[in-house]
Amino acid sequence: MQEAMSNTQSTEGGGAQPFGFLTGTRLPIPTGGPVLSIDLAGALRLMQHEQRWSGNRNAMILIKHRDLRLVLSALRAGARLAQHNVRGTVLLQVLKGKIRVGFLDAVLEASAGEVVSLDANLGHEVKALEDAVLLIAIAWPEGSRLTPATPPSQAEDPFWDWRADESVWN
Repeated sequence: MQEAMSNTQSTEGGGAQPFGFLTGTRLPIPTGGPVLSIDLAGALRLMQHEQRWSGNRNAMILIKHRDLRLVLSALRAGARLAQHNVRGTVLLQVLKGKIRVGFLDAVLEASAGEVVSLDANLGHEVKALEDAVLLIAIAWPEGSRLTPATPPSQAEDPFWDWRADESVWN
């Protein structure tokens, strides 16, 4: 029987912590495999305490398969993901806080416990109305070829960071 992959490590007290939690440094974690076990609360604790924030955003890829990405993203109040589109279907699950999603000529607000689904290639932007935590899933149709999007230039956005920009997950 094949052992399940986990992105947690045992501590002396018996509790599981995400890799790197004890050192405060984000270490590589398994993001692929037939079965993964993810400690969302532990990953969020690590993200919130690390120095690696890009402006008001931080993100961690939890699952990276050929046809699926699962990303934990933390946004401070006022943080914004500029208008962009993703080649796959996007689910934004708000775990904490409140966000505003702008698309077409409409806006939608979502709070903790709510999920927003966006069709593939639907241009949208996200703004944190208060400190927020999102679990973002992106799914591509079978057989899609994933290629990185072109990042904005430093002049367009001096705070751009690939970890917090979902357009690079295309």
